[in-house]
Amino acid sequence: MEIAFAIREANEAISGLTLGQICAFGVVSLEVQCYRCPRRGRYRVTRLIDQYGAGQGLPELIDLWTTDCPKRGRTAFYDQCGAYCPKLEKIS
Repeated sequence: MEIAFAIREANEAISGLTLGQICAFGVVSLEVQCYRCPRRGRYRVTRLIDQYGAGQGLPELIDLWTTDCPKRGRTAFYDQCGAYCPKLEKIS
């Protein structure tokens, strides 16, 4: 139950945030992790803005990054992809 709550909380924290907004908050790098597997990465916000634009929403960006996740699209909530941005929970 704790994982489900943490995923929901992380997703709510980034809902509506764009790359431009997190850049304005002073975030230099964007960290992405998964609750369910060891996948993780760190991306420079300025490079992401160059690639996707300042108006790119974070939930959509995470969807793009997780297109190859084998758990993506699973119907059982506890078996879905658990990608999230851990540091952004504190700034929204």
